[in-house]
Formats: sequence, structure tokens, C-alpha cells
Amino acid sequence: AAVPAPIQAPPVILTLPGQSVDRLCVDIKHSQGPMHLLSDPEQGIEVTAQYKTEKDQFSWIKVTFKNPELQVHAFSEHVVVTRNRRNSAYKWKETLFSVIPGLKMTMDKAGLLLLSSPDRVTIGLLPWDGPGEGLRLLLRDTDRFSSRVGGVLGQFYQNVVWGPPAAANDSQRTVTVGDLEYTATRLLKLDYQEGSPGTEISCWSVEL
Repeated sequence: AAVPAPIQAPPVILTLPGQSVDRLCVDIKHSQGPMHLLSDPEQGIEVTAQYKTEKDQFSWIKVTFKNPELQVHAFSEHVVVTRNRRNSAYKWKETLFSVIPGLKMTMDKAGLLLLSSPDRVTIGLLPWDGPGEGLRLLLRDTDRFSSRVGGVLGQFYQNVVWGPPAAANDSQRTVTVGDLEYTATRLLKLDYQEGSPGTEISCWSVEL
């Protein structure tokens, strides 16, 4: 008998506070060059990434903060933090606790790197080693995004309209974001947000 493929962790899971759907799984099928994932000029945050579709994983994710001026560049092997033109490299899963005015950086033994400050969205980076391995992005406190948030992921924090489940197939529905329309399908996915081994979830999923 054929063994069913293991349930994969999607490249991105977005938590959507206050929407009729509380989380969205995002699969990336088309990627040319670096992707502009997120930016919020009022929060002073920008997230870009390179996604390898043939490997189904991010080769790197870069988070840039305006205030304090700081850049966090995550690769599969390590993380490089750049501040005042000085680079510091950290291995994943090494314990890190660093506080500078306006930003706290912590990393635990599971490798979850959290970048947080009191009034900003918290950004997490994780080297996921479960099914569908690779770098992962987490977002917490997403209700702190301003109305100017943009980018291929940021758009889902704008005026999103969830259509009702399709009559013929209630595991499909339409998501409208501005002028764009996506088909969301309810799929079984692995939630990577608490680290390995992950939890099985049923998640509305879109392809970008």
C-alpha cells in the first residue's frame, strides 16, 4: 500500500486577529528573486526573503528595523545581526538574550529567535527541521500593524474579505485582498510555531 506523504509545515502561517479566519497558511509557488514579504513604515519594519521553489524553502530571510537601526539576516546555518556596521553571527539554538533600546532579541534552545519591542509586532525566525524543513517566519502581536502595512504577506493584514465556503465544496472559499482574489483551500498542515515536532492543524491555505 502507498504510504501517505507526511503532512508538511507550510512556508508561512499568519495569525489574523479579528478576522473571521484566525490563521492563514501560505504556500509559495512562484518566486523570482528576493520577495518583499512585509513592510510597515509606521512600525519601521521590513521583511524580505529569497524563496527556492525547487526546494520549497527560504534560502534566507532578512528583517530590517529603522529604529533602532538593525538588520537580522537568517540563513539555514546561522543568523547574522548587523548594527552600526558591525556584524555578529549566532548559531541556531545557541541561547541569546540581547536588549538594546527599542528592541529585545532572544533565542532559545529550540532555535526560535524572537525580535520584540513593547509596541511593535513581534517577528520570529526558526530553523524548522520537521517535514518541509527550512527557515520559518512567525508573527505575533499582529494587531499592532498599522494601516500602512504592505507586502505579499502584509496585504493579509489589510482589508481582507473572506467569501463564504463554496457551495459545491465547503473546503474552498475566496479571499479578496484589495484588487486581488485568492482561492483558499482547507488543508491539513503542520503548525511549526511551537517548534518541532509540530502540531497537525486544519488551515485555510492560499498559494502565492
